Amino acid sequence: MAQNPRIAKRYAGALFGLADDNSVIDAVQADLKGLAQLLSTSEGFSSFVANPLLTAEQHEAVFGSICGNADGLTKKFLTFLVEKGRLDQLAGICERFEALCFERNGLLKVGVTMAHEPTAAQKSALIEKLHAKFGKTIEAAFAVNEDLVGGFRLKIENEILDYSVATQLETFKKQVLNA
Repeated sequence: MAQNPRIAKRYAGALFGLADDNSVIDAVQADLKGLAQLLSTSEGFSSFVANPLLTAEQHEAVFGSICGNADGLTKKFLTFLVEKGRLDQLAGICERFEALCFERNGLLKVGVTMAHEPTAAQKSALIEKLHAKFGKTIEAAFAVNEDLVGGFRLKIENEILDYSVATQLETFKKQVLNA
């Protein structure tokens, strides 16, 4: 089954509530961050998680070896996902849990793609402006894409704000062709 944001949101919210009640949010966040990284970097692990033909015992055995040092709540939650047949939603659940942790801590994760490597002063100025606009501490990840020609793109949660020269040129081209 494909990732379903509504399912991920519901399960992540429930896990977050339990982690908060048990004062283990940071531990569960670290566990899920590790699992998310494994899902994004290991094709074998991703295939394992998505394989509906494996038995619950097989899934639990592998998670037992991978998550030996994980928090007890994380282990119980993974077992619960296996039992409910929702293990294929793990990537979305990890992402949503991370978002809930950021929200709780007043953080906002922003992806910034610029046409050229920004200077430290440019990075600082952009982070200050974003902080003023959103009232949250900004955690920015900067990347370079020379195809933008100039300007930048921001990815804030599920929204992309495109202030690139390439997009402006493309918009202008469409307007001229349609005039």
